[in-house]
Amino acid sequence: MPTASTAQILGNNESIEPYTNNIYSRRVLSGEFQVVNQHLLKDLTDLDLWNENMKNRLIANNGSIQNIDGIPIILKHCIKQFGRFLKRGLKTGMYYLRTRPAVNAIQFTVDKKALKEGTNVNGTNGKEKQMADIVCSLENKEGCISCSG
Repeated sequence: MPTASTAQILGNNESIEPYTNNIYSRRVLSGEFQVVNQHLLKDLTDLDLWNENMKNRLIANNGSIQNIDGIPIILKHCIKQFGRFLKRGLKTGMYYLRTRPAVNAIQFTVDKKALKEGTNVNGTNGKEKQMADIVCSLENKEGCISCSG
């Protein structure tokens, strides 16, 4: 199991835990730098969706891709954040104690006007969003392979 320092050197996540966030700041003795989930970054780059607007939308959504239009549904299902597992009541071993802040930081680096103008990246329709809402919910356990077992 990689520790925090070896995980950083090798480009992995600590221990066996899922990523706590898709984009975050890491503070070390030498300074502070942005860390992006490398798997998400590769997928968005392959789909030609990674740009300044996508980065700002990811920051504005606190690292979550679930509410960003234009990202394919299959990618939203593959890349989930740690907090979404905890909300569903799934238990995981924790390598580090992860807590959510009581108040989110002010996102002064994100241009809110530009976000509103560029909300739809590739013209997805509302059907994909509706499908994402019913795929795996606690009310529809029979519809989800993980929840029905």
